[in-house]
Amino acid sequence: MRNYIKKHTAFLSALVVLFVAFVGVGIYWFNLNYQVSYLQSQAACKVGSFCGGSAAPASTTPGGNFTISCNYGYQGNGIYAHPGTGKCVYKKFDGTSAIFNCTASTTKGTFANSCSLGAESPYSHRTDSINSLMIVSQSSTSTTGTTTPSSLIPSNAIEVKDIDQSSNWKNQHDTGTSGGSTATTNLVSTPSLDGTARKYSVSFTGSGGQRFSDSFGIDSSSTHFVYDVEFYSPNPSAIENLELDINQVTANGDTVIYATQCSGYNDRFQYNISVTGSDGVPHPKWVSSNVECSPSDWSANTWHHIMIGSERSGKTVTFEWVSIDGKVQYLQNAVATPDFPLGWKPIGDLVLNFQLDGKGSGTMTAYADKLNIWRW
Repeated sequence: MRNYIKKHTAFLSALVVLFVAFVGVGIYWFNLNYQVSYLQSQAACKVGSFCGGSAAPASTTPGGNFTISCNYGYQGNGIYAHPGTGKCVYKKFDGTSAIFNCTASTTKGTFANSCSLGAESPYSHRTDSINSLMIVSQSSTSTTGTTTPSSLIPSNAIEVKDIDQSSNWKNQHDTGTSGGSTATTNLVSTPSLDGTARKYSVSFTGSGGQRFSDSFGIDSSSTHFVYDVEFYSPNPSAIENLELDINQVTANGDTVIYATQCSGYNDRFQYNISVTGSDGVPHPKWVSSNVECSPSDWSANTWHHIMIGSERSGKTVTFEWVSIDGKVQYLQNAVATPDFPLGWKPIGDLVLNFQLDGKGSGTMTAYADKLNIWRW
């Protein structure tokens, strides 16, 4: 009997060892497959190709901190960040994005940044540009007055002036808003800063919005834009949102939409991102920034100077700064890919939007003067 128990005890022990080994192998393969699946899900493009990157925030002060992310679709050696100013130190991987902590130099200006694959990488060497970084003094974040900050627009920028005086303006109800709207637009001499301004008159129900548009050039290569306009309204409390956009048809036929708005819905300056819907098609979506903004806070019957700066690297747009009545404020981590396959033509077409969304039902009136677009 004792030998019998001994034999069977040994047999049972062997079964337990085999079971534990089997479970261990199963867990190992599960974890391995999970890691592979996770990495594949994180990679937005082919491993070893450039999946995206950014410098954030888009501006800082001399000696300030910022981060650079570089995504080449894998975790491993050979991924480098190249700041145009200061230095960077590798921190960690977030998915397949290598994250670097960086410190800016003490020199003010705008600096180009890039990512690269080096000799240690198992993939071909390459260097890819990302958005630039602006180094500005603390006083620049609270600039007063209405002049263009010289550090934000380079001397070689192309300026299209007085677009408000163009004869090609069109308008239509924005079906992306609720309710309905109708409108007219015409040139007037009063109120005006330079003798001629454009008047926008809108009737709306159910918080409807009316979009006014004008095509102002052909350029698929420019990557920096500044929307510059003087805005006036006798009844700003009737305006829920003031939307100011630039659309650019890029070389591949897609349209990059640099869409921004001062939103009374949540009292924030907003920018658009691209979100893929259930239909598999990218759709725009508003995201609130760190900057407070509401049209109803603006004084009636007063000119307000609005400037908005954005930058594109490939399909990635960094919404950098907004200036209202001379106060420059920098958007934090406002990086998106508002690239849409709309089939618009011709290649390089540049279109601006000036849109008014109503609050409830009623009428609203606004004027635009000295509407200029800068690009480089």
